[in-house]
Amino acid sequence: MKRVFVCLTLLCCLFLTACGRSAPKEPFEGYYNGSTYVVDEADGTVTMDGNTYTYTLSVTPGQSARLKLTYPDGTWSSRSGRVGARGVVYITGTDSTGFEHGRYLSCDALWHALDVDERIEGNSGGAGYMLLGVVLVGLGVFQFVSPETMWKFNWGWRYKNAEPSDLALNMGMLSGALSVVLGIILFFAGGFGR
Repeated sequence: MKRVFVCLTLLCCLFLTACGRSAPKEPFEGYYNGSTYVVDEADGTVTMDGNTYTYTLSVTPGQSARLKLTYPDGTWSSRSGRVGARGVVYITGTDSTGFEHGRYLSCDALWHALDVDERIEGNSGGAGYMLLGVVLVGLGVFQFVSPETMWKFNWGWRYKNAEPSDLALNMGMLSGALSVVLGIILFFAGGFGR
């Protein structure tokens, strides 16, 4: 009964924490050509010298990203990045007709302020870690609750009329508990990777 209570408690904690939303990112400041700018990722805006710019950013982790910055006068600047050979991010850019370099915050500066290279490279493994974490938690709970079944699955089929020792059952429960802990760590490492 005690094992069942511990397992149910661990499963409840895992599911309750998995249902939460990540907190919205706080606006942050940066400096460009002697001026301070404020980036608000929740609104997709940049404020600098009394002007407000809008931007859109789309990222496909492990593959590519596109950033388009629209200025108050209607002109725009965009940058696209893709992962090439050996994981290097290659960036190309275009500007609208009439765009004046140096008049506003550059799209390159915003690209670096938003750490777009890191977002392209850094997010690719998060879902994999989360899935591996869920699998480890499931297997660990099963091994903790039913160590004899796991022993028979791993070793018992090799021998006729074999029974596990108490030490083997206790080690099975311990490894199940460790699998649950490792699974929870991997789950959260994948979720908070970036």
